[in-house]
Amino acid sequence: MNRFSKNLDGLLTCALLGAALSGCAAPTPVVRQGDKVSLSFDCRLPGGGLVVTTRPEAALAGETKSAIYLPRTGSAAVEITAGTAGAANGQERIPFEQEVLQRLAPLTVGLKEGDRAQIALSAERFPVSSPNEKTVRLARVRTRPKELRLTPEVFRQQAGKDPAVGDAFKKDREMAGKVVEVSDREVVVRFTPAGNEALATPFGPAAVRELSDRYEIEFPATKGQLVRVGPIVGRIADVDDYISVDFGHPFGGDVLACDVEVVKVESPAASSGTVGSAAVAVAGGVGVGDPVQPKQSEGGPTVAKAPVGKKAEEGKTTAVDAAVSGDLAAVHYTARLSDGTLVYSTRGSVADNPAEKKSSWSGSPKKPGPEPVAVGGRAVLPGVGEAVAGMSVGQKKRLELPPERAFGPSDPSRMERLPLSHTMPRTITLPADQYVSRFGSFPTPGKEIPLTPYFPARVEAVREREVELALMVENGKSYDDPFGTTTVALDGENVVTTLKPVIGSTFPGATGPGVITRSDGTSFTVDTNNPLAGKTIMVELELASLTRSVDLPSAQFPWSEDHDAALARAKKEGKPAVLVLYADWCGFCKQLFGETIPDPRIRELRDRFAWIKVNSDKDAGLRGRYGQNGFPMVVLFNADGSLAVKLDGYQEASRLRAALEEVL
Repeated sequence: MNRFSKNLDGLLTCALLGAALSGCAAPTPVVRQGDKVSLSFDCRLPGGGLVVTTRPEAALAGETKSAIYLPRTGSAAVEITAGTAGAANGQERIPFEQEVLQRLAPLTVGLKEGDRAQIALSAERFPVSSPNEKTVRLARVRTRPKELRLTPEVFRQQAGKDPAVGDAFKKDREMAGKVVEVSDREVVVRFTPAGNEALATPFGPAAVRELSDRYEIEFPATKGQLVRVGPIVGRIADVDDYISVDFGHPFGGDVLACDVEVVKVESPAASSGTVGSAAVAVAGGVGVGDPVQPKQSEGGPTVAKAPVGKKAEEGKTTAVDAAVSGDLAAVHYTARLSDGTLVYSTRGSVADNPAEKKSSWSGSPKKPGPEPVAVGGRAVLPGVGEAVAGMSVGQKKRLELPPERAFGPSDPSRMERLPLSHTMPRTITLPADQYVSRFGSFPTPGKEIPLTPYFPARVEAVREREVELALMVENGKSYDDPFGTTTVALDGENVVTTLKPVIGSTFPGATGPGVITRSDGTSFTVDTNNPLAGKTIMVELELASLTRSVDLPSAQFPWSEDHDAALARAKKEGKPAVLVLYADWCGFCKQLFGETIPDPRIRELRDRFAWIKVNSDKDAGLRGRYGQNGFPMVVLFNADGSLAVKLDGYQEASRLRAALEEVL
């Protein structure tokens, strides 16, 4: 046997052993975008105080915990999807611990299974539409009554049961109430401090002072102090008669020092037999905290050019065929609940199929067809943008999105319990200025006004500073609404309205619409969570077409800042126009210009519009002209120069794209 044959035998032996033993030397998995990664970690404030950890409470003996630390239950590791966008969009605060996970996710790319790393976790201030938008002012000294007198009906509405001497009555967490007297006309509740001399509050122990007719609770507060209110964290910005708490920074403006260990790496691409987004990721040279990004040219990521309209070989996706971050994809997808109930579909044949089991809030686009999606970015349905990365045209994929990757868990604080019955006096007195402000006219005796949705009120008397109104009620009359039937009854000098709710219907509550989930005969519960919160979503998607980022118009938009001249020029050219009214201090304006406008979905339409931006914060006349009350405002014009639509506030790319398509 010659030397070549011996070498060949050795190679074959290694290959055969590798087939049996998963390789002569199995490589350590490297975290790539889209991988499922199990992490364990500790995160601390600059002073060393622990703020969040995956370790169980029993393992934290002797640890210095910060004032915002909350004990955690569950396993000693959590699962994230690596490389997904970590920064919250600022439109809605999320729990502090979830904020940490979202911001760790893109910083794990490039680490290996078993690695430990020190990661400095920081964040910019949330975008705001006014300087004090995320600042809350709380009274430093609050008063609480020693005694409360209320009617039995009101007691039942608030307590959910009939009153009895000795019953507890909870009005707030600082004071413990107890029923001391009950009669046909009145219930008397007496209060005492819930604790001893000091009460535990988010600001520290509060002192309670007892006065002759009330208690005073003085909350301690120090400027610069971090505080936790429920799931979110803020920093005290100022203290005088009020405590001003700034909730505008995800971590109160601090940088967290996180000790992170990669416990396990699982690649969806490896398990499905296709090469996912890892096919185009940089494999080496990635530092801790540096997410993998393709190199950028003026037009976008630099990738190898290849035809992208043909279907890839089954089960194979090459780097040149694969969709990468920054590309524009057209995606067909259908989303269902775990039981098969249809949630959303871009396919008309599915959305309009009467045989489909559909939820009451299922939907479809106005014009059925594939949805424009920024590869690697957010889509109308969470997870779709990330899932498209690594796919080729014609390829199909199935996704299972647990609640944390879809619409989040259901928040118990958004379950509102409301009384079925409301009692109001038949005669009501309003301050005269409030009457004028509400009804837009001066009161005159005998005039009828729409005080409630069900029955009007008549002006009975007009005095120097107040207006007396009488409710015009038809005893026993019922009124039907989509959410139930309301019956009105007279009870002496009072009017009682009672709702018979329709379970599963949408109720227009004071904090926003919600779904009526149950009723116990005295109250009903409204769930104001997103209807899909807490639900697992099953998605079937197909990449219909792909436009490379380098083939899209440049991300540099041809802005004009001359309002009148630019609109006149657009009208002359027969071109629709986009006007953005912004302010220099407005965080949401910066987010609109920095994230939404350069998004591939907007870039694709760049050359079909005229683009105008004006600092209306410095032009009161322009604000008045467009009725602008906040920043930013996006105004769209038709090709003939007429105003098409005004969009208030920050616009995410999918919403702005839909509005632009309506104008074209």
